[in-house]
Amino acid sequence: MNSKEWIKSLGIPQNAVIDRNLPKQAFYQNADLSSSEKEMIQKGIERARWLGSIKESNTNILKYEDEDVCYEEIEYFYIQVSSREAASKVGKIIFNSIPYPSFLIVNFENAYQFQMALTRKNANNASVLIVERTYESKWKSNEENNQLTPFHYSNQKTINLKEYYHSLLSTLLSQTIGIPEVRKAEMGNDVIKLYEALQSLDVEIEGLAKQVKSEKQLNKRIEMQLKLTKLKKDKEHLLIRTKETDNV
Repeated sequence: MNSKEWIKSLGIPQNAVIDRNLPKQAFYQNADLSSSEKEMIQKGIERARWLGSIKESNTNILKYEDEDVCYEEIEYFYIQVSSREAASKVGKIIFNSIPYPSFLIVNFENAYQFQMALTRKNANNASVLIVERTYESKWKSNEENNQLTPFHYSNQKTINLKEYYHSLLSTLLSQTIGIPEVRKAEMGNDVIKLYEALQSLDVEIEGLAKQVKSEKQLNKRIEMQLKLTKLKKDKEHLLIRTKETDNV
C-alpha cells in the first residue's frame, strides 16, 4: 500500500495528515547516536515517510503529562527497510531519536509489521524520553489488510493521548497474542500487562529448559522438569482465560 492508502486504512484525521518524505538524517540530526547507529539508519532504511502527527491542536485529544511520562503528540511513520533483520534495529534507533511516542509501519518487500514503544521521562532531563521497551507485531503480507480496522483512529480511546497510544498498543499486542477483539475491548490496558506476564514466563521457561539439559544430577533434573511443566501449564491457562468470552 502507498502512503495515502495507509493514512486511509488507519483513519488518520485530515488535520493531522502530513504525508511527506522524510530524509534519513532527520532521525539522528538532533540525537546523540553512535557512528554505527547512523550507519544502520543509512543502510537499513530505504525510504521514510512521515504520515501524520496526532496532537491536541488537530484532534482535540488532550495531551497527557505526569512526573513519569509525557504524551504531547504521537507520530505516524512509514519506513521501508533493506531487510527484516534491519527492521528491529532501525526501529529501536528511531524510538530513541524521536522525542515523541511513535507508531511505525515497517515494510520489507511484500510484507509489513507495526512497531511501538513505551517511554518515560529521563530523570536528569524531563524533556528527554527514554525507551523502556519496544514492541513488534508479526509480519503480514501487504495483501493481508483485513485486520487493520482495529487500528483505525475511530476505534481508539480518545480520553487523552496516553490512552490513545495505549489503545493502539493493546490492539497490536492482542493480535500478537491472539486475543479476540471482543475480549480485548473488555481487558483494555490489561492486555499490555498480560503480554508482559507472558514474556516473563517465556524467559523463565527458556532459561529453565537450558538448565534441565545441562543438569547432570537426576534428582535435580526431575525437580526442574516438574517446575518447567508447571510454568508451561501456567502460560497455557493464562492464555485460555484471556480468550474466554461470556459466550463460552
